[in-house]
Amino acid sequence: MLKKAIIFIAAVCLTGGLSSCASAKKAADIKPEIIFNYIAPKTEDTPHFQILKASLEADGYAYTHYETGAGLVVWGAKNGESKGYGSKDEGIIRIPNDDVDKAYFISWDQYFAAFSQMHRACSEDEIIRDIKKTVDQLVLETDYDYSRVYGLPDGAKWVFHRDTKMMCLGDEYVNLVVDRVTGLRGVKEVAKVLSLNGEHSWNEILLQDGSIIYLDALWYDTSGFYLDSYGNYMVDHVPQYMPVMFTFDRDLFSIGDTHYNWRDAVSTAVSAASASTISAEPAPAFAALAEPASVPSAAVPEAAAPATAAPAETTPQAASRQRAAKPEKASRAKFENPFEFVGSFGFYANGWHENLASVGIPVQLGAEVNFGGMAFALLADGGAGVALPSLEEWRTPAIEWYYGGLVEYYIPGQRIGAGFSYGFCDTVKFEDRDSFEWDTFANSYMRFSLIHRNRAKQTVYGQLYKNGNWGFGILWTSGFTGRRK
Repeated sequence: MLKKAIIFIAAVCLTGGLSSCASAKKAADIKPEIIFNYIAPKTEDTPHFQILKASLEADGYAYTHYETGAGLVVWGAKNGESKGYGSKDEGIIRIPNDDVDKAYFISWDQYFAAFSQMHRACSEDEIIRDIKKTVDQLVLETDYDYSRVYGLPDGAKWVFHRDTKMMCLGDEYVNLVVDRVTGLRGVKEVAKVLSLNGEHSWNEILLQDGSIIYLDALWYDTSGFYLDSYGNYMVDHVPQYMPVMFTFDRDLFSIGDTHYNWRDAVSTAVSAASASTISAEPAPAFAALAEPASVPSAAVPEAAAPATAAPAETTPQAASRQRAAKPEKASRAKFENPFEFVGSFGFYANGWHENLASVGIPVQLGAEVNFGGMAFALLADGGAGVALPSLEEWRTPAIEWYYGGLVEYYIPGQRIGAGFSYGFCDTVKFEDRDSFEWDTFANSYMRFSLIHRNRAKQTVYGQLYKNGNWGFGILWTSGFTGRRK
């Protein structure tokens, strides 16, 4: 009887409540309010932390704590000894296209920012969550096919994990993404992006709302290899899930002077059917397959305990020593041509030259050869601008122009260089333009330059004229100016 009374009272209250609401607003307009309390990720949630922790535990250490700085160190203890995995003073190393000379570091702040951004997007949007789930499964099933890139010593073999379903090279990762992601709910288009300067390709996933996910599935996977006790080359199967390689942030995606900082990226919409024209290789049935295990400790740089040992080596060379000695690259079908046509244009500003001051537009065209990490360029150099002949003639501006030949040399790394140019120049005031002999050049010059180039080329130079006068200037140019990896 008591139960029936309670039910009756509850029904009356509910009916009354709805009636009173309906008096102010139609019942049909009443919608439940969804309250979403987002919980931000912690350091312990990141793939990099989990990989480092798995490595120290595989070596018999019990996890104790972690430290962050430029990078991340995860500490463990065993028999009174402390040991750390990772690097606090340097970020997470990336070696694009297996070129140690191009190695760069992703800072912990950059890594965690990219991870947090995608973590929140996946928490709030089921469409993005489904895309990430699909991509994560793709890289979990796929390993980089080192057997098609490197030759091994006699008796050695590549050993892939028993769960590896596909073995891919760079373009094949891109095509798999097109096949798997095209047609997912909320996806408008999956494009393939190619850079000839970087000799690399990746994907853009365009969503129906207009936002773009930048995805490099190969570097998102970032698997490596190590040498076992039998001399075999064991391919790491556990993906790194590198967050800066799967992000909405184009700048984070391009750190290390990669991707869009190669400056020649071309995006092409690709259908799933056409992407399948380059197929990945199925994993072969090797006689010895890697057992399921944690990430090998050799794959992770170690940090020393603060009071008991020296800091760990975290340079690219040290990271290479912690891996197996890399085998020789097998001959590739693609010939890597060291010669490259280059061209750029931009802005220059001169002072104390033939004119007191001038600004203009330079154009440089020519060829560059890359060798041993260095570069040598031979360019035609020309430009034109407006000039102020002197303070007394500030009301009579002039036109100036020049042309010549330019030689540039870049030290290993191809970021810092020096240049020498010889050419001819002339100036005509606006008021004298009708009587000027346009087919002659009144002066010649020699230019000595210091150069820095990254996304663009910045030049500081001194210019010595035939009459013995010196001038100084700066020059900024951008375009196809050499190979950037």
